[in-house]
Amino acid sequence: MPEWKKDAYGKALTFGQRSKLSIQEQRQSLPIYKLKKELVQAVHDNQVLVVIGETGSGKTTQVTQYLAEAGYTTRGKIWMYSQPQRVAAMSVAKEGGRGVWMPGWVRRLVMLFGFEDCTGPETPESDYLDAALITVLQIHLTEPEGDILLFLTGQEEIDHACQSLYERMKGLGKNVPELIILPVYSALPSEMQSRIFEPAPPGKRKVVVATNIAEASLTIDGIYYVIDPGFAKAECLQSKARA
Repeated sequence: MPEWKKDAYGKALTFGQRSKLSIQEQRQSLPIYKLKKELVQAVHDNQVLVVIGETGSGKTTQVTQYLAEAGYTTRGKIWMYSQPQRVAAMSVAKEGGRGVWMPGWVRRLVMLFGFEDCTGPETPESDYLDAALITVLQIHLTEPEGDILLFLTGQEEIDHACQSLYERMKGLGKNVPELIILPVYSALPSEMQSRIFEPAPPGKRKVVVATNIAEASLTIDGIYYVIDPGFAKAECLQSKARA
């Protein structure tokens, strides 16, 4: 096992920073709590309701509980589609969400968003991976405290990036602050995936190197810097068979 992976393994399963607040106080601290009555009333008044909110606002973990408390479980079942990714689903379950798995066709739904093209000669990079790693190091060495999130396309690229970051940090010597390198992709063991939720020790910084699992499915406390090269792997259908 590579040295960087040995550093990333070895801790017990965790789901984030321990809070001194009670469960009820934690629920009340979420942004969605302010709209609890309005949400329940909206569900009552409408046959279909779409709830949109920022990552971490409490949509996934709280709405089903609000409905249960309002008595909807006496009329039937509350179905909730949590997440297709394992670590996201585990996080939801831990926080109190009532997650159930939906049919496979639901998990394969893809939402496509259009973005304005702002690329130019100063932005497309000849080696985007190397540029991303240099940016991670620049942030770590020059910017105020705060963790880093780096988006890459898949397991092979993430492992390569983590190995390279580990070697470059080692080459800088012992006088620089420690950078905790944490990869996230679906093939990783649950114990390793869950380490992304642990807060970095004082004087240290963590970098989470992830696929788009961390784009909307997870809330990782402490992230202040996000590096996104803009590449992602996507499934496509070859309508014509190759000769």
